[in-house]
Amino acid sequence: MKYDEMGAPANSEPEVDPNADTDVIEVAQGVNRVLTRSEAVDIIEEICTYHAPEGDQGERYNAIRGALRVFLRAIDNNCPPCADRSSAIRKAREAAMTANAAIALRGLV
Repeated sequence: MKYDEMGAPANSEPEVDPNADTDVIEVAQGVNRVLTRSEAVDIIEEICTYHAPEGDQGERYNAIRGALRVFLRAIDNNCPPCADRSSAIRKAREAAMTANAAIALRGLV
């Protein structure tokens, strides 16, 4: 966290005019470039839109779920009940959901 000269937390958020196409913002983890406001809005809309599976996407989702099932069973069979086990299960689910999002969004983010 950054602090101003008085020791108060400094506002690290850039001031952006939401109506200006010339302002730039950084969006979504994984996006390694600065986007115009218009590009950011388009990406946000795409992220928040339902994407019905097309082509081989259903098969790819099933492959992710199958791998998740095997991994979760390995965790269940080998890890004692504890906070780390719960965290491993939660993070594996999150990884599968993120992988499915990559498929649905065709690598957009």
